[in-house]
Amino acid sequence: MVRTRPDVNPGNQQMRMHDFLQNKVGVEGEQLDEMYGLWQEHRKKMRKHRNEIDSVRRALMDETFSSEYNKDQVNNLLDDLSARQRLVEQENYEHFRRMQQACTTDQQRQMLQKIMRTYTEKRGPHKRRRGRRSR
Repeated sequence: MVRTRPDVNPGNQQMRMHDFLQNKVGVEGEQLDEMYGLWQEHRKKMRKHRNEIDSVRRALMDETFSSEYNKDQVNNLLDDLSARQRLVEQENYEHFRRMQQACTTDQQRQMLQKIMRTYTEKRGPHKRRRGRRSR
């Protein structure tokens, strides 16, 4: 099945990714389906990881403000948080390797690499949004 465009509202993240892959990386047809599917799978995994990390952070915050200090519990939560963050980094690595392998031309691989490097350098790990913030 060749995907033309996702059936979603304009401005939606799925449509932006579809357009990015098609117009910037230069993929189409079955290759577009494959890469878009890889991205969707990765997006679901990252959402799960973010939710788990946020849950551990909430538990750590609860420990911070508890009336009793439990050093072992705090260390366990920090170890858990570190292990989960490592999984995120590993999954990102594997995802981008799969995306690169799905590219069929050097031009596509170079464009994907250039755009992903720009994206990660621009955003950086500290820019992850944690919800709406008022100014």
